[in-house]
Amino acid sequence: DGRTVAGWDVTGDGMPELFVRQAGRGPLVVYRNQLPDANWLMLSLRGSKSNRFGIGAKIECVAGEVTIRRELNPVVNFLSQAPAVVHLGLGKASQIQNLKIRWPSGTVQEIKNLPVNRHLMIREDQSEPEEIGLTNR
Repeated sequence: DGRTVAGWDVTGDGMPELFVRQAGRGPLVVYRNQLPDANWLMLSLRGSKSNRFGIGAKIECVAGEVTIRRELNPVVNFLSQAPAVVHLGLGKASQIQNLKIRWPSGTVQEIKNLPVNRHLMIREDQSEPEEIGLTNR
């Protein structure tokens, strides 16, 4: 009787694990992601004009031949919540040509030529991202 499921990269390798909590004090089960290695980017946002965590921000990432679109809306399940981060799976792309963030305030921010396999903090009022972490592989 599963009650909640949340994904989060607890190992720091860029591949989110799956957490499943059972009802009635059943076990917390963590399923380790064992898919083949691929490149990734994780983003944490900090708003200045927008809300503090940039909830509702729209992200567009161009990496190689692929364009990825996401919206920052942390997953909230029964008795759980995933972190307020955006995880982008980039496959074999070795660089991000363009990252565009449309903040809830209406501000549009573009950052070019980003490396992959990083966790970056992007602040609405700053032009350069801050690196939080490198790959754990």
